Amino acid sequence: MNKDAWYQYFTERKAVADQNAELVEEKFKECEAYTEKVLKKKYPECGVVFTRHAEAIKAGYFTIWIDTGSVTHKNIKLEDCGITPVELNSYPVRPDQA
Repeated sequence: MNKDAWYQYFTERKAVADQNAELVEEKFKECEAYTEKVLKKKYPECGVVFTRHAEAIKAGYFTIWIDTGSVTHKNIKLEDCGITPVELNSYPVRPDQA
């Protein structure tokens, strides 16, 4: 086992994971802005759901809550609101699979 190759792999993987997390957070900010600017007109009492937002953004949507006396949730596709889906960076190839 080449420890240097594994160390480099994990260092590169962490860097890619950090970059992808930043990309997701930037996209989530776009979703929040869209909600404030557009969706609040249709659903005055609404907001973006923070729980599991990273998984949702990666899957191409975000979730809002709507309070009309009882709270409901609605998934909004990124494409439907003119937000381009997030393009994540690829992870490096593991040394044992190279």
